[in-house]
Amino acid sequence: MSSLKQTLALLSWLFLASCSRHSTSESLPVDPSITACEPLKALQLPSGLTVPSEDKRYQIPPKPVSSLIASPLDIRPPIQPLALLPGSEAYYQGKQAILQLEQTTDTPLLWQRLKQWLVQAGITTITQDDRHSVLVTDWITADTLDEKKEYSARYRLSLTSKTPAMLISELIALKRPLEHLPQDQKQKTNPAALSQERTPTASEQRHYAILMLNRLITDLAKPTTAAETPVQVTPPPKS
Repeated sequence: MSSLKQTLALLSWLFLASCSRHSTSESLPVDPSITACEPLKALQLPSGLTVPSEDKRYQIPPKPVSSLIASPLDIRPPIQPLALLPGSEAYYQGKQAILQLEQTTDTPLLWQRLKQWLVQAGITTITQDDRHSVLVTDWITADTLDEKKEYSARYRLSLTSKTPAMLISELIALKRPLEHLPQDQKQKTNPAALSQERTPTASEQRHYAILMLNRLITDLAKPTTAAETPVQVTPPPKS
C-alpha cells in the first residue's frame, strides 16, 4: 500500500511538472531532409487494363520543392497593430505597420509628441527631418515575453501629411541571435556573426514593425502629464 501511494505521488508530480512547463521556443525547427523525398514512380498497370488518353490541359508541370518548406516556422503568438487613438485604423502593409489617423487629428502636434516620447524612452535618432516628419532611430535594445534573448533594431518612423494622415513604423535593421539555425550550421558560423546585423526575414519584418508601432501608440494614447501636450482631435465644423 505504501509503494502504491509513492507511485501515485510520483505520477502526480510528473503530471503537474509537465503542465507547468513553459516553452520559450520561438520557432519550430523543420528537418530539411523532407525536401529530398523520392519522386513519384510511373504508374504500373496490370495486364489487361488500359490508361485513359492523356490531355495536356490537365498535365501538372514539375515544380522544384521550395526551400521555404524546410524553413523554421515562427510559433510566437500572433501580433496585430493596435488602433488606440480616436478614429484611427491600424494595419500592416508592404513591410510597414501603419496607423491611419482621423482626418481632424493635429498631425504637427502628434509629431512633437512622438519626438517627446523618443526622448523620454532614451531612444536616440540618427537622422531627423522635421519638414517631412521622418526620422531614423539608432539601435533600440529591448526584449519581450515571447523573446528568448533581447534584440536590437533600428526603425524608420514617419508621419504623412496627406489625407488621411498615417503614422508609419518600418524595421530597417535587426540584430538578433540566430536561434533557429541547426546546430551544425551554428558550429560552422563565426560566433560573433550570430548576433550581428542581418537582413530580417518577412516574419521578423512584420513582427518588429508592429511591435514598435504598438509600443509607440500605447504610450501616446496614455493620459498626459502637465508637462506634455495631449494629442488632440479637432471636431469637424458644424454644417
